[in-house]
Amino acid sequence: MDEEFFEELHRQLCRIELLDPDPLTYVLVAMWLCKPDTQLPAVTVQQGSRSTRVAGRTFINAITSLTQRGHPVKFVLWNGANPVEWPRKLISVPYNWLRWAGSLTGLIRYEPLDSGILRFGGGARVFSEALSFRARSTPNMQVYAESYSPNWLAQHGLTASNHQKFVVCSHAGRLEALLGGFNINESYSAKTDHGLVGERWHDTAVLIEGPAAHAVQTEWLRRWNKQYWYGGDTLPARLEDQGFIHHGSKKQTAQRLVNGWNTGVTIATTNGEPFTRENDIRDLVIERIKVATKYIYLENYALTDPALVAALSKRMAEKKDLKVIVLVTHPKNPYYSTPISWSPMEYYTFVQLSLPRFTHVRIVTTHEIALGATEDEEQVLDPATAKFVSAENGTFTWSEGGQTKSCSFDDIAELEAPTVMYGPISTDLAGSEVLPRNAANAKKPQWPYVHSKLALFDDQVAFVGSSNWTYRSMEYDGEITAMVTGEETVRGIRERLFEHWQQGLTVDNYATKAAKNEQDRVARRLRPVHSYMLPLSFGDFLHSAEVTLVGSPKAWLYSKATWRFW
Repeated sequence: MDEEFFEELHRQLCRIELLDPDPLTYVLVAMWLCKPDTQLPAVTVQQGSRSTRVAGRTFINAITSLTQRGHPVKFVLWNGANPVEWPRKLISVPYNWLRWAGSLTGLIRYEPLDSGILRFGGGARVFSEALSFRARSTPNMQVYAESYSPNWLAQHGLTASNHQKFVVCSHAGRLEALLGGFNINESYSAKTDHGLVGERWHDTAVLIEGPAAHAVQTEWLRRWNKQYWYGGDTLPARLEDQGFIHHGSKKQTAQRLVNGWNTGVTIATTNGEPFTRENDIRDLVIERIKVATKYIYLENYALTDPALVAALSKRMAEKKDLKVIVLVTHPKNPYYSTPISWSPMEYYTFVQLSLPRFTHVRIVTTHEIALGATEDEEQVLDPATAKFVSAENGTFTWSEGGQTKSCSFDDIAELEAPTVMYGPISTDLAGSEVLPRNAANAKKPQWPYVHSKLALFDDQVAFVGSSNWTYRSMEYDGEITAMVTGEETVRGIRERLFEHWQQGLTVDNYATKAAKNEQDRVARRLRPVHSYMLPLSFGDFLHSAEVTLVGSPKAWLYSKATWRFW
């Protein structure tokens, strides 16, 4: 979690650096965003009986030191600033045509890092946050600035990216893969208590060994070798799996004993480029939702993928005692609550997850009566007489008095139900909630930004990777996620993660502790410079800081339409 990722990344690089040059000793990096001046912390490296302390240094200095020792380091980085993307996104044509055109024009070609200034990077907006740095003079460092085009103009617009983030280290042929939500950027290296200024970010990753690490490497090789789709005269040598067991499919399971624990790992992807889309991550998560019996826990900055939300809603209706916990960035977070953020879209998520177990619903429907006049009809539903039927496609259906009735989510004016969604906040030096950002509050802690992409099921299955729980991520961005199975392993992940958020937190007491935090917040009893997980209510999404959802055409555009797109 958090700062620990950069410690482990630096430790992995140092262990490679201490080895003698070998064809099977190298580093492969795939990142959505990669800042070369990111600071890595000091670490202690154990190699056999020898312990070595390595001082902190920048990422590019660590990589340069590796290459000067004779160890190859190769990057695949999503090129969000490459103008070659434009015709591929504006013209939907078969890929063999693109390959032919690329070989003729030479526009699509390999660019080694040491050829001069290379632009690469990515961001949440089209062609934004492009980065550049001048390469060190070493032939062992290479970058493929990858274009990514899911061929979807009619459906999705111009904002797709390859969002995968992982590092594969081969230690004389023994692979370890570090995979999660982290980009190589200092803003991700927050202290794990999130209680200090500038320590907002929260993220998670896993370190994978064994055959599953080879599956991660296979995905890296697939991306690197995309350069051969287009031909050209400046290509590097094609990279193969160099004698490792070749697994054929990215979606596969590796089972082994780790410290006596029976642990399985499946590497799954989302990929919008093939003619038949890969949506393995969504499919696997929905499979687990359908069979969960004790609890489901999801953690991300948002939960807006309609298929995931629908599966959760249906399972909650089927199994009333199933505990569902969704931790998202608080919708009133000063960093997060803008009209085009995920917060307004999650209004629909909150409604769909609350309705299967509602305790109170008030519906206000506007009817036209005559000569342009309108009249409001109000209904208040009591769960003793109004029985939930379904909540899907933006429509709530219930049965009452032998009749089946329905309304749009937008007609719901009040909604109360047992808590499903939660969000973290932080306190300032006086124990008060952090206020929106301005000059006076610039040096105060900011609310935690939940960037992790994690899901847990019944202490049996964990998902950790790069995929957000959003439509864009589930449908067409390039993503990679590890599905980890094994009771002891997954329980250990859950216990450590919950302890991170609040001491003594469990699945059974999650709602109780969150409610106590809310009581303490109202009574101004929160500790100074600390993070708290709070229950979220209908009003938190209905009236986020800068947009009112109901009755606002602009808000409808940002929420209802975008919910199924973004």
